[in-house]
Amino acid sequence: MTNATTLAFVRAFDNEHKADKLVFLLGRACVDDFFEILVLAGSGYGFGALKILRSLYEKAVASRFIASKPELAQDFVDYGSVTQWKLMRSLEAVLGDKAIDPKDREDVTKRYEAIKQRFENEKCDKCGLARYRTWADEDLVTMASQFEILKSLLPTAYYMPMSHTHATAATLAQRLDINDDGIKFSTTAGRDQSDNALTVGHAVLMDVLDLQASLFKVAGLPEALKQCEEDFEAIWNPEEK
Repeated sequence: MTNATTLAFVRAFDNEHKADKLVFLLGRACVDDFFEILVLAGSGYGFGALKILRSLYEKAVASRFIASKPELAQDFVDYGSVTQWKLMRSLEAVLGDKAIDPKDREDVTKRYEAIKQRFENEKCDKCGLARYRTWADEDLVTMASQFEILKSLLPTAYYMPMSHTHATAATLAQRLDINDDGIKFSTTAGRDQSDNALTVGHAVLMDVLDLQASLFKVAGLPEALKQCEEDFEAIWNPEEK
């Protein structure tokens, strides 16, 4: 996120209805994520679709959590200045001071200094270790566990896709065919994962739409969502029809 983009984003939320705006925009971003999953899965790139699934799931959880605790909306917005400041410092550490425009550095630092106290790490009284502070006290798993559907999707939408976002032995092993003839990349593994990513992604999106329908009371949306639920069952559980 560029400095100008960050400023525009912060200013856009410098008024009332912050939580509603965030829930709506996170939901809209979830739609984009789902269509990216659809394109990748339809092209046989199941592992790529799983990576996007993790992103979709995190947005869906944040959306639900902010809807349940609208007082956190401002922290969500302001924490963006913390992440931007950290990114700036990382870039300067590797590329030097010239990596950042002086005016941008001044603006980013000013915003960070104004809100940093709210996001300082806290020392745990029990273990003595620093507790990493973000826009919410709860971590994502704790957030998700408060919502029945999202909790049930934790293994398939969060934990399992996690290995495909990092360089791990697990993600490499799943892409290989290993037999007496040697080791080679599988030509079917990606396609095998496509259905998983699409099925779970569809379930996450349904929960996102349910939140949008219940929160914003859009005329006709509940009826459309009911049809979507019937279509979901017809697509993924046809034997039950």
